Amino acid sequence: MDILSHIESILFVASKPLPLTRIAKATGKQVGDICEAVENLRRKWNRDDSGIHILFEADQVQMVTNPLCSDVIEGFVKDEVAGELTRAQLETLTVVAY
Repeated sequence: MDILSHIESILFVASKPLPLTRIAKATGKQVGDICEAVENLRRKWNRDDSGIHILFEADQVQMVTNPLCSDVIEGFVKDEVAGELTRAQLETLTVVAY
């Protein structure tokens, strides 16, 4: 696998923006190499016909949804949140509430 694939995978599983230094440490690459790779990923993903965008601000990177998809995403998230809890979620809430 190449560095782009590794960075994509890291960004996909990350729940928050990641500093370039953290990605460099995880991949064993230099920060400059990470910065260049992130710019390549931005060119690849940040298009109107892509549902995924790479947000790169203040030396932090995050994989996000395309703002043009916000209506669909908002409806989906509302449905997910309003749905019924799974058995595992109910058990967790029971333990936390206790």
